[in-house]
Amino acid sequence: MTTLWTFIPEDTSALIAGTHNVVGFPDESFIRISKDIPVTETRRTTDNRITRVKKTSNMYTIEMSLFSVSPTNEILTKLWQVDELTKNVDDAYVSISIAKKYRDWETDRKSVV
Repeated sequence: MTTLWTFIPEDTSALIAGTHNVVGFPDESFIRISKDIPVTETRRTTDNRITRVKKTSNMYTIEMSLFSVSPTNEILTKLWQVDELTKNVDDAYVSISIAKKYRDWETDRKSVV
């Protein structure tokens, strides 16, 4: 897996299924987004040249550390339990939106100076 992005939870807003704001991150933790399939790979052609092939895939892994007592951990556990019970591949997808929070950099800069 190739890590594409790493976010600091304090600077990030994460939303599960468009309704639940992710909460309960331990201090100094990260949100990591990785590509499950390499973005590119090299191949040797019949005339012995090396080419780069781009792979298109929408498969990603989102990794985040949460406290075990976090409400988000409880929701993710319930989603996993439903998935285990139904075994329905078509319903196994859950949307997770991750965005940087707006920060007033001018205010941050003044508070540091």
